[in-house]
Amino acid sequence: MLITWVGMSEATSAQGVFTYTDAATGRLVSLEYPLDAKCYAANASGHAQNGTDKTAQLFDGYSCSGLLVGEIESGGVRGHAKFHWVRFI
Repeated sequence: MLITWVGMSEATSAQGVFTYTDAATGRLVSLEYPLDAKCYAANASGHAQNGTDKTAQLFDGYSCSGLLVGEIESGGVRGHAKFHWVRFI
């Protein structure tokens, strides 16, 4: 008899780094290898660069709810991005 155990799949992450300009400090913030589908809080206003292999979805609402204000494709850059949450798909 062959028994196969199927557990919860491990979380996968985007490969690479997403950077954005923090609205309060003006400094660049980096998210390295962010988890897929996880919402990350970000007080962003300014330059944003998606150096990951996933699309970054930018949200204005709490915890990736509310208005989707834009997306940055893999390798893409936005000169002026304003968002409060980001998720990678």
